[in-house]
Amino acid sequence: MQHVYRHPSVVHVRDSAQTALRGLFDQLKNEPQLLPENYIRRSEEIGIKRTIGDYIAGMTDRFAWHEYARFHKS
Repeated sequence: MQHVYRHPSVVHVRDSAQTALRGLFDQLKNEPQLLPENYIRRSEEIGIKRTIGDYIAGMTDRFAWHEYARFHKS
């Protein structure tokens, strides 16, 4: 457990991923117009938070990192 799940390199990757996912969620919640059109329509039926969660859940890791970087350029 300590050497696999709590190894510092694993914890660092997990923390980075959690930060990116939170950042994506917050960005999309604050600017829902950044969602694809079909998700914007869907949010009117099921709510924005659920829609954003579903949208992010369907992302590949690579796409999620790409979107996070795009939204959080310095």
